[in-house]
Order: sequence, then C-alpha cells, then structure tokens
Amino acid sequence: MKTIKLQSLRPIYLGIFILCFVFYGNTLFNQYSIDDTLINNKYVDEGLKNIPTVLTNRLDLKLQENVKDKSPYRPLVTVSYILEISVLGKSPFCSHLINILLYVICCILVVKVLLILLGKRYFTLIILTTIIFLIHPIHTEVVNNLKSRDELLSFILVMLSFYFYLKSFIRKDRSMLYQILGFVAIFFSFFAKITSVYFIFIIPIAFFILKKISIKQLLIITTQLILAFISYIGWIKFMGIAKGKAGIKFSYYTAPLLYEKGLDVLIPNVFNTTYHYIYLLFYPHPLLCFYGYDTVHFIGFKHPIFWLTALVCLIALVVALLNIKKEKILAFGILGLAICLGIYSNLLLKAPGIIADRFMFSAVLFFGLILAFLIFKLFKIPIKNDTSNLQINYNYYSLILILFMIFLSSLKVIDRNQDWYNGRTILERDVKYGEDSFKLNFMMGNEYFKDVKKDPNPETIAKAEKYYLKANSIYDGVSSSWNNLAFLQFLKNDFQNAEKYFLEAIHRDSNRVTSWFNLAKAKEKLGKYNEAITCYDIVLKKDTVIKSFIKESLLNKSRLHNTVKNFSQQENTLKEAIDLFPEQIAFYDEMARLLFTQSKYNEAFSYWDKAIEKRIYNSQMIQNIIMACEAINKPDRAEYYRRFLIK
Repeated sequence: MKTIKLQSLRPIYLGIFILCFVFYGNTLFNQYSIDDTLINNKYVDEGLKNIPTVLTNRLDLKLQENVKDKSPYRPLVTVSYILEISVLGKSPFCSHLINILLYVICCILVVKVLLILLGKRYFTLIILTTIIFLIHPIHTEVVNNLKSRDELLSFILVMLSFYFYLKSFIRKDRSMLYQILGFVAIFFSFFAKITSVYFIFIIPIAFFILKKISIKQLLIITTQLILAFISYIGWIKFMGIAKGKAGIKFSYYTAPLLYEKGLDVLIPNVFNTTYHYIYLLFYPHPLLCFYGYDTVHFIGFKHPIFWLTALVCLIALVVALLNIKKEKILAFGILGLAICLGIYSNLLLKAPGIIADRFMFSAVLFFGLILAFLIFKLFKIPIKNDTSNLQINYNYYSLILILFMIFLSSLKVIDRNQDWYNGRTILERDVKYGEDSFKLNFMMGNEYFKDVKKDPNPETIAKAEKYYLKANSIYDGVSSSWNNLAFLQFLKNDFQNAEKYFLEAIHRDSNRVTSWFNLAKAKEKLGKYNEAITCYDIVLKKDTVIKSFIKESLLNKSRLHNTVKNFSQQENTLKEAIDLFPEQIAFYDEMARLLFTQSKYNEAFSYWDKAIEKRIYNSQMIQNIIMACEAINKPDRAEYYRRFLIK
C-alpha cells in the first residue's frame, strides 16, 4: 500500500483546475451551438437594463418575446449571459471559458462538501469520487452547450447550500449565519433550474445517514429547505410569473410519454428510462445531443429490460436500506442516485427527449461515490484512513485502473468536444448514431434546407430530402417536415410528389398557410387550375395569412381565372385586390388588360390612368397602354403615352 500525504488542499484544487482544462480546453475554440439562441437574443444584447425584466418575467428567449405561459423561468442563467456580455462582449471563447471555470468550481465544491460530510479519514475516497465526477463523458453536453449553464449554476448553488448547512453544525458560534447562507443558496438555485428541488430530499438524507444530529436538528434543516422552495413558488406567484401554463408544450416526438396514457405504458418505460441512464453512466457511448422518439423505444411489462432494471433497482434499494448503519457511504450513494434517476425517469416529470445527458449531471456525483466505494473493495484498499491527515492511499493495480479510466475518458471527452464545434457539426455526428431519432433527422434536414434556400443545387436538395424522408418514416406527424420535403420536390420540378407531400403537411396542420399556398402553385403546374383556385381561396380565408401571401394569391388567382376563361370571376378578384392593395401596379394593369380584351376600352384606360395618377406605373405598363392604343387605332393617344414613357 502506497501513501501520499498532503499539507493542504491547494494541490488538489490545482489538479482539478488543470484536469478540467485538459479535458475541456479545446471547447474554447468552439462556436455557438444548438439552443445557444438563449445567449443570442435581444434581452441579452441590450445589456444590464434588462435584468429587472428577466427577473420578473417568463421570457421566450428564442422568439424574443414576453410569453409568460411558454418558456421555463430560469432568470439566473440569462442574467449571467447579460453580465458576461456587458463585461467581456459577445464572444463564444469567453462563454466557453466561463463554462469551464464554472465546471472547475463544481468539482472543487464536490471535494469541499464531501470532506465535511465524510471527514478527512475518507480523503482517498473523496478524491476518487471527484475524479470520476470530473472525467465522466456524460458531462460534455453541460460544459459544451452554453444553454446548459443552468445545470452548472444550479449545481454550484445547491452544493453551496449543502456546504453551508454542514458548516452550521461544525461552527456552533456561526450556526445561524451558515443556515441563512444555506437557505439563500438553495433558494437561488431554483432561479437557475427548478429541478434542483431534489436536493431538498438529498441533504436531509445525508445528515440522517452520515452525521450524528438530533431529530430536532434534522427537522430544522428540512423545514428550511422546504421553506426555500415555498418562497420561490411565492415569488413567481406574487410576480405573476406563474400565470398561464408553466413550461413548454412539447410535441409527441419530443416527449411521447406526455401523450401515452395508462400505467401499462408508463411503468415499464419509467424503468426503461432508468435502464438507459444506468447504461450511459457505465458506458457513455453513444452520447447524443437529443434522443427522443424513436431512439428510446417503448417497452411493455414482458420486455426483459423492464424486469432486469426493476430487479437491479430493488436489489440496490435493499442493499442501501440494510447498510444504512454498516456501510453508510454506499447507502447514501445509492439513495442519492435513486433520487436523481427518479426525478428524470419520466414517472412524475415527462422529460423532453425522454432522456438527456444533462439530466445526469448531479447523478454522476452519487454514481462516482458508489463506483469509488466498489473500487476500494475490489482492490482491498482501506476506505477509511488511520489518521485525520490529508492522505491518499493506493496500490499499483488501483492506480493503473484510475489512470486507464482517465485516459479513456479524456479520449472520449476531447473527441466529443469537437462534435460540439457548432450547431451543424453536432447534428452531423449525432444523426449517424441516432439514426432512429426523428428530431435529429428533422433538424439535419432543416440545416440543409437553409443551404437550399441560399443555393438550390441538386446535391444539397438531395441531402435535405434524405433526412426529411428518414424523419417522416420514423414519425409522420409533423407538418413542417412534410411541407419542407414538398418544397424540395417543387424545386426539382417533381410537381406530383410536391402535391402529394403538401397534402400530407395540410393533413397534419390544416392551418399551415404556406402549405396551402404552395399546394396551389403545384396544382397550377400540374394543370389543375380550378383546384389551384380553391387552394388560393383557402389561403385568403386564413386569419394567419401574411400580407405578401394575400397579394400573390390574389394575383395568381386572377391569372388562373383568365386561363380557364372565367372573366367575371377574374374581374371580381381584381376589384378585391385593388381595394386591398391600392398602391400595387400589377392589379391595375391586369384589370385594364382584362377589360381591354372585352372591348371595354374606356374602363380599361380609366384603370391605367388611375395607376398613372397614383404614380405607381412602370415602363412595362406604359408599353402595354401604347400597344393597346395602337390596337384600337388611336395614334394620338399612343403618342401621348410614348412621350410620357420618354419623360
């Protein structure tokens, strides 16, 4: 048995700092990635003046609107972005640097909390737990994705609360001060992310199992933690932040368990979710930025995963309960992990994506504690030191294993950091492993669709089409996916498939104006003129139609009436168009030419003259007038307009 003795914790803190930058230093060269619109919005850009607005409203940071019944209320994160940009300016480098430094603080707090909770005699176990926490690849999403700063801030605040409450029972002379600080820290953790609420259970359990305190003291701590949460709820109620529906309404492909009813679906898939989390804790590959439907397949009571996971969970809980007095650390680790897994198991809260790497951020602490305990048992290293000195015990076999774990994790983490370079790189990589994920295929299709709009070349169209087809084969219920696929067919001049896919889009969302409008154009290309007119009529009746669609729909509808020789309907359409858009040249010109072909010369010229009076004419319209004058043998009038054209 080998021993390393330390005089202070400074080498440990320095080691944590260095190791964090070894693992995550290459994120400094990354750009903004998916969901980082949360840092790129008007509330952040306008600076410090928006802090009161951020604190007192539930803001839709993606749409840049105040929508109290939509976005999660996490003001502390947005305030951190505002302060960062106000001081350092907008820079992905600075944002990623701050995330790494916050991660360093998280790891240091793990050491400080465990040192007070367990004592110096367990120093080796504490260091190994911290190493496992630091190097675990499942943290790559939280550190890389700036949107996930909510997890970092929330963890820091709950660990500070944990630390202060522990200190309150060591420093009796400052007990009240530390309890106040503990209360304040956990209260503000809810402003980073409300799911930190599970530490309301974890902190009292830690005191009950690992610290010798009275029932009265335990009740005081528990009451204060609950009051902190009630105070938070009181704040959002008082400020009116709780009005309307809390949170975002997730689609089926994002959170399918929200839509599946019955315990026969819920219970097996709670254990299925737990299985996937346990799997990723032990073998974090592949990691995805989004899982969702249908990466995590639904299972039933007969599936072996349900029975296997249920058995493992039962055995773990029995072991924890039987060892509350004998193997307290193991028991605490199991119960802490169970609470973290339980929160995100989809039993009570239906998580977006079904599972997510970021949801396991706190869980890794308890997983690390369990794994460190088992490594000590495996290599027969004393869990408890003989002295209260800062002493690390190891043997060569355990050292080789730990170094091997660090090496393997570094390869995975550094490589994964590169995947997160920007929004496209993370999708390009993840869609290869998450090929059954609707959302990954859909988002990848959207990326290429943006390119198609800039440069509609056949290669890019084919790529976008590939991912939309794959997405729709996984889940066919998203209108925009069908609409975009149809638009690609339109660009390929494949109007039959364009018509087919636009109809699919409308079947999913009959209020999608763009689909009706483009369906009309596709039918027009296929020679289905009357059907096209019907589609344009539907567009014009929609409340959500934008002005440009109204204008173009009226013009196209007019020309189609002309094509099918329904001149009276064309005239009515143009009258409606002129009433709505009295400054639009095309409608006057169309009306005048229609009337001219019907030998209504005076009426025709009156519309042309109105356009000239309004000064909304162009050279093409003047040329149309000249040709009309010549056609009815009015050379003087033609000459008048010819001079007008020259002028």
